[in-house]
Amino acid sequence: MAKGGTMRRGGRVSALVWVMALASLAGCAQMTQQTQQPTLNTPKVVYIAASWAQSYRDVKSLKRDADIAVAGTIASMAGTSGDAVGVVATDFVFSISRAIYNPHGQTLGATITLHQTGDTISNTPYPYEMEDDPLFQPGEQLVLFLHEYSAGHYYVIGGPTGRFEVRSGVVLPATGAGVQLAPSTSLDAFVTMIQQA
Repeated sequence: MAKGGTMRRGGRVSALVWVMALASLAGCAQMTQQTQQPTLNTPKVVYIAASWAQSYRDVKSLKRDADIAVAGTIASMAGTSGDAVGVVATDFVFSISRAIYNPHGQTLGATITLHQTGDTISNTPYPYEMEDDPLFQPGEQLVLFLHEYSAGHYYVIGGPTGRFEVRSGVVLPATGAGVQLAPSTSLDAFVTMIQQA
């Protein structure tokens, strides 16, 4: 949700689903949730299942709905915030290495702020995150299709379907439910795919 509790298009979960999610955290068994058992150094995490308002199966649709597409690295966590119904989100600093798609000619700084549902540091009993959209981690190299909801602040459209990991120069979709790529798609090949879509 956007600041102030308003709904955003392209990948945010409806208020009804959030109310159900919060009820499940309070002990209601109406919604699926999985808990990762803690190890010696890992805290328990509550995973929330949700239906995304929009998901994408092809690059052309992602490109059509995105304000920008960028490649870069998660530099750090910037903090957490909550909305009117108690849903907590985490902001991350994203260091841009390459603007892949920028149809409106936005002026982009070296970094932008990414907003993502879930958190690991709030005062809730356990940290939580979306089960198919794990929280970003500092150092992750990514290609992201984004919507700008306020100046310099973005969220990934389509939840995990607008997110791609880059490992050793190979691009991997964050979910099997989104765009399908050949197993060894390079970053350069993916950029060309986006530009030609």
